[in-house]
Amino acid sequence: MKTEITKEIERALKYYAPVEMCNIRLNVRRGCATAFEVPVESGTTTAGLVDCVRVNEYFGNLQRIQKCQYQLSQLVALLN
Repeated sequence: MKTEITKEIERALKYYAPVEMCNIRLNVRRGCATAFEVPVESGTTTAGLVDCVRVNEYFGNLQRIQKCQYQLSQLVALLN
């Protein structure tokens, strides 16, 4: 049975959408997956529940290249 404050916290966490976390830029346009009361087991504890887990895509190791469409199609052909 969840209390009203727990329901309100879960609602707030569901709509919490930071643009950056720990100096990592998140891709907020792609959405995310949020789960509550996730059962876990790890080497530090035998088992338990994590209150909230969120999975986001992030931007990392991006390189900008400027090529014309013809050059890009040749590059794709070489990679395939």
